[in-house]
Amino acid sequence: MDKNDDVLRAADLPQPGFAPHGEISLGFDDGLLLWDLVGPFNDEAIRDFSRLRLAAYERWALADRWLGAVVRWHGSALMAPAAFCTYRDGLQRFLRSHPRLVAVAWAADPGLEGLAFVREPFARLYRGEGIGFEVFDESASAQRWARAQLQARLDEPVDQADASRSRSMSMNCQKSTQNS
Repeated sequence: MDKNDDVLRAADLPQPGFAPHGEISLGFDDGLLLWDLVGPFNDEAIRDFSRLRLAAYERWALADRWLGAVVRWHGSALMAPAAFCTYRDGLQRFLRSHPRLVAVAWAADPGLEGLAFVREPFARLYRGEGIGFEVFDESASAQRWARAQLQARLDEPVDQADASRSRSMSMNCQKSTQNS
């Protein structure tokens, strides 16, 4: 199978309840998760994001690998505050069992709707989890940076790399009364 055909799409997941707003697809290439996101996003779309991430780890046997991620934004990066909280909580739960995400690079046109609004909360979240984070104007630069971060981690002795993780982050998200 051509690696370009091996893409997971949130639209292919069963959709119980309210429909997600936003499109999410995910590929994998040599240590990098390659996300394509078309926003804006609601809480349901962010839950699909988490489900897709788990499916990717199973499909491509990624549990014991150091990884980087490149997020290619399209349309809008806006999301409801509850959606950000769902993302944060899902990422933190995920990292407890899969702590080997090294870096996240965003590829976003400077005119992307909502970029200025969402950039700093995500930067605080990733850095608080010990994950490098940068924003670029195009995908090639984002991929080069993420690969460099990944290679630096791979070059570290195993004990040092595992000890470099820090997991203390608080955000201003209120607990939802909805089930997540």
